[in-house]
Amino acid sequence: MLNSASNFNSDVEILELKLISSNGRVADLKNTFNSINIYEDIFQPVITGTISIQDGVNLLANYAIHGNEYLYITFGRPSERLKRQRYTKSFRIYKISDRQKAEQSQVQTYVLHFCSEELIFSNQQSISKAYNGGNTQEYVANICLYDLQVPFNKLVDFSISAGPTEFVLTRKNPLDAIEYFAKNSYSDSRSPFLFFENKEGFNFLSLEALYKKDIIATINYSTAKYSVNSEIAPYVNSTDINKLRFNQNFDIAKATREGLYSSKLYTLDLIRQKYVKTEVSLLNSQTAEIMIDGFFPFNDAKNRREKALYEEFDSKVRYWLTNKGNTNLPYFISKKVKTDESHIEEILAQREMQIEIINNTELHCVVPGNPQYSAGSTVNVNMPGFTRNLVNEQVKDPYYSGKYLITAVRHVIVPGSLQTILELSKNSLGAPLDLSAGGEYKKAQKL
Repeated sequence: MLNSASNFNSDVEILELKLISSNGRVADLKNTFNSINIYEDIFQPVITGTISIQDGVNLLANYAIHGNEYLYITFGRPSERLKRQRYTKSFRIYKISDRQKAEQSQVQTYVLHFCSEELIFSNQQSISKAYNGGNTQEYVANICLYDLQVPFNKLVDFSISAGPTEFVLTRKNPLDAIEYFAKNSYSDSRSPFLFFENKEGFNFLSLEALYKKDIIATINYSTAKYSVNSEIAPYVNSTDINKLRFNQNFDIAKATREGLYSSKLYTLDLIRQKYVKTEVSLLNSQTAEIMIDGFFPFNDAKNRREKALYEEFDSKVRYWLTNKGNTNLPYFISKKVKTDESHIEEILAQREMQIEIINNTELHCVVPGNPQYSAGSTVNVNMPGFTRNLVNEQVKDPYYSGKYLITAVRHVIVPGSLQTILELSKNSLGAPLDLSAGGEYKKAQKL
């Protein structure tokens, strides 16, 4: 539970907070809410949230609240007046929960759940259609514009993808169709695509493109023996981490079980009745450009079979169907039939690897509230070295300082205060991991 009285918050100015009912009435909620939570996540297609209400005027009945209402909100920090510095959005209310009477009063409390309108609108449609002659970027943009009727200015950042270009969809709702296209898309460097919404709008980007985004702020985690002067980026002034937790550092047991570093794929061609073995390694399948901070999160240490983590391909074995090369078969040539390859060899294992390793290091950070933080942005983190140094020494952790991707943002508003919670991830380290040439490592391995 967040403490609204803690110094983890900063001032907030709510310019508008309105409930717009389908019966035409508008309620000002600025004086009746207890808390608001707004969630952005690069692994979710739309923004969601909740608002906790203390109701002593029977809003639910007077405004006939039943799931066809909208919540309109505009908020920001009092010192920032520019439109781009504020958070402005309308949401669809879709659910009520935790409704109960406050003790010894005529007041009831409840939580209204809201989401972007596109989620509800998507659930009301289905797409049965063949797509060809373009790429998935075009297909996703068209679904947004013509099926979901998203305003063009809300398509913020869309990248051209490689991969299959011909698809047949059967009764998929628009957001499920977009997710299907994302799972079949990758960059020239085999980096998988994601579709998500942040405060600016909708994005269809590869992880590689997200990693290469400009850093919007440097944030600092200070200890008694480590502090830095604030480095302020444009429009983002919240630079101190008030609370930090490592959600994940590394988990070699899980990573080797799930084939994170290396795996094997057997594909079966039903036409030729042959299978092909493909060995996939995180090391040789990616370039340094795909690493957000330059260095792989492992070294070349060998196991008892003298193999490194990225050389044991039996860690995980996958099986799938393929049509690779079928276009060149004599039968198809004679019939003038062209097949669009599934590219499963480039998609399946690579996507799973890169999605999983994005959270090799995962930080949970509480920072002074700032609506300018959004999912899909990058920040630089100054992580202190937890060592017994002189007071005036500033020692940074060489591995875990550096560039991070904001994978999720939670803005928490209580009356008068704003707190922002960041989920930060990186798939690499800021410095290489050394490897000793001594024999102690081998001795320990066999004890």
